[in-house]
This record gives sequence, C-alpha cells and structure tokens, in this order.
Amino acid sequence: MLAWHENEYNPEILDKLKKCKIITRVGVGFNNVDLNYSRSKNIVVCNVPDYGINDVADHAITFLLMLSKRINYYSENIKNKLQWEWGSHKTLKRIQELTLGILGCGRIGSAVAIRAKAFGMKVIFYDPYVSSGYEKTLSISREENLNEFLSKIDVLSIHTPLTKETKNIVDDRFVKKLKKGAIIINTARGQIINSKTIYKYLKNGHLAGVGFDVYDHEPPKKNDKLYLAWKKGSKNFKYNVIFTPHNAFFNKESYIELREKAAINIKNYFEKGKIKNQVN
Repeated sequence: MLAWHENEYNPEILDKLKKCKIITRVGVGFNNVDLNYSRSKNIVVCNVPDYGINDVADHAITFLLMLSKRINYYSENIKNKLQWEWGSHKTLKRIQELTLGILGCGRIGSAVAIRAKAFGMKVIFYDPYVSSGYEKTLSISREENLNEFLSKIDVLSIHTPLTKETKNIVDDRFVKKLKKGAIIINTARGQIINSKTIYKYLKNGHLAGVGFDVYDHEPPKKNDKLYLAWKKGSKNFKYNVIFTPHNAFFNKESYIELREKAAINIKNYFEKGKIKNQVN
C-alpha cells in the first residue's frame, strides 16, 4: 500500500486493511502512521528518506538568503513606493559574518551545511543522534549543549523529524536563548515550532525573520495570529515572514523520483523479499 501524508493510518484504519503486508509512506515523514500498531499486525512500514534532499536544502538556503539580505523588503519598496534606495535597511550583515546553526544534521541538514559553507558561512550543528566525529566529515563544528548552540547562531535551520522529543521544541524558552535579530527557517515539520511563540518574538523584535515551508496547521487557520499579522502587513511581519505551501521538495524530477522509489520498494518486497527503509 502506498500511503500519502493527508490521511492518518491509525488502528481504526489499519484494522480495515485485512490483507496488507507493507505500507510505504510516499515521503520522508511517517508520523501519520501508527508504527507500533502496524508492527503488532505484522505490517511492514517503510518510507522514502532520500528523494528530495537537495531540493529541500536548496529551499532552506533560499529562505536564508532572502531573509538575511532582506530581498522582500527592497523588492516591495520598489513596487509600492518607487523607492530605489539601497541603504535604507541598517541591520543588514554580510553573509560571511553570520553563523548558521543546523538543528538535526541528517541527510538534509548535511546538504544545507555544505551549501552554507560554499557561501563562506560558519556552520555549527546540534544533533545528539549523529555519531561522534561526523562533524569532521563535513568540516563543521558540533555543539553538545543545546543552549550553548542556540546562543551562538544568527540563523537556525531546522531539519529534525517530528517526535515526542521535538514536538513544540521551539517554544518561549528555546527562542529566548537565541540572539536578538536571529532568523528561524523550518522546512522539516510544522509542529516542531510553536507558532504563538514565533508571533510573540517577531512582534517584540527579538526575531528578525522566519521562513516556513511547513506550519502547525496547513494551511494556517484564518484566525492564526502570525498568519494574520503577516497578511495584514503589520510591523515586524510584512517583510520578515515568508510562507511557502509545504513545497520545498517539489519539482518535476523529485516528484517522479518519489513515486518511483515508493512503488519499487513495494515491488521488491513482493518479488524479491527485500525490505528497504523500514521504520517500524
């Protein structure tokens, strides 16, 4: 069975799959599948973790460049005010003077690190699940303490899965540890971030910008404070927030690759008895 992200594969649904032997999530995330209950019913659950690595990494870097160079600010000023003024944003910093912090240095986080290094940025990461010495492979720095990590970075790019440990990890206590003027980028899972916290710290100026391809409710609820403030063009929100519709992975090539790998995984299971990328 090919499983998409729109549906929840809970015990009620799984009980209806009388002859199901394997579920392949057509995507990286598998938090919409009850892994323990699947295992109890002898259903193998797999995912496709390697189809959109470069695409999502490119998206994260695009957010970083747009927000750190204030592309929206300058573009909108030209469009709305005919203001051809290059020196009107006094907080701009050279990219090479910024430190990028990567939360979760797996496949995508590593790809982001490589791209950021190409721009001359200093890159550090926090990931207690990555084996010792991995930082030497990428020639970047590792922080063992989350609070120390947060205090050192100018831009945070999030690349962790959604788990009990990471759900709402970006809360008030978390954001307070970031430098004033920090930028947060999330191309992972929306529920990792508490959107009320982001609204609060954008409003008071502690955060300089956010780029979200994912959100805790997709699409945002009509009464969501952050979404409304951005839509209305409120101060500290108009130019400092970028939303994209969970499409960081998407292009013609990646979509074909995703479908092919998911289908081939099921084909190989039944024809060759091979299981690839099992998550339960």
